[in-house]
Amino acid sequence: MDTDRIARHFDARRSRRGVIGGTAAGLAALALGRTAAQDATPAGTADAGGGPPPATPGEDRAFMFVQTFASGSFHPNPHGGTPDARGTPTTGGGAAYLLTLAGHHGETIYFSDRPDRVFGEAPTQRFLAGLDFAPANPPNAALVAQTGTGDNVVVLELIEPAYAADAGTVTYGAELLASYQGEGLAHVAEQQLDTALPETFGRASLFIDDCPALTDCWRPSGPFEVPIPMEPLPGGRVGMCWSWSDYGCTPCDGRGRGYYNDRCNNEIKRCRDEFGDPWCFAG
Repeated sequence: MDTDRIARHFDARRSRRGVIGGTAAGLAALALGRTAAQDATPAGTADAGGGPPPATPGEDRAFMFVQTFASGSFHPNPHGGTPDARGTPTTGGGAAYLLTLAGHHGETIYFSDRPDRVFGEAPTQRFLAGLDFAPANPPNAALVAQTGTGDNVVVLELIEPAYAADAGTVTYGAELLASYQGEGLAHVAEQQLDTALPETFGRASLFIDDCPALTDCWRPSGPFEVPIPMEPLPGGRVGMCWSWSDYGCTPCDGRGRGYYNDRCNNEIKRCRDEFGDPWCFAG
């Protein structure tokens, strides 16, 4: 992968929860060369036993994630908008499009900025399970794809991925975004010339935004359908932090996610009255 090509798209920017900084060249090196600046702190993997301690309660460390691919395709999702008629999950979670990316090496690169400058690689299967790509609050991403006319940049929401490790392919449900309101991908979003991708394209890099915050209480609307928002989360928005040690997003304040699920069910009358059982969840 040509790191100079990616470097042209990024410089110091803020994530949706904090600062993602450093030079564009350093960012590209972290993402694609799997190397780091001299003052970076390698996180390694959980098996290696190295790396910095996990974020302490109240610490709002911001991360960004990068996956690279040899080629890809972008097609309308035949199951877009509805779950499968048999009530079973479908690839892409009912999103309007399917983004299929091939030639993946099996690792997702993650990195934060100052003061820690943590970086490392997470097994893609564990990363996909830990970030939360549910339709209720999917993460945003910027895809930089090589096409016959040059680089094409689009901003997307990513939903319910499926990873085939043996084939080296990742398939995401995708929704095209005409505009981007966050900060982590702001620079690349400015370079989005349209909201379309060719059906097939060459080398690609997918830059995925930080952990989505918990903002609302939701209830299921049926098997594998998009949940329905009930009311804002009691106590307000809760930032979520990436944990390299268990490859997942957890509340930055140190409380488990179950604590906020309980608040939804205990403090929102509709959750109790409409269901009896505590089925509402924070998202």
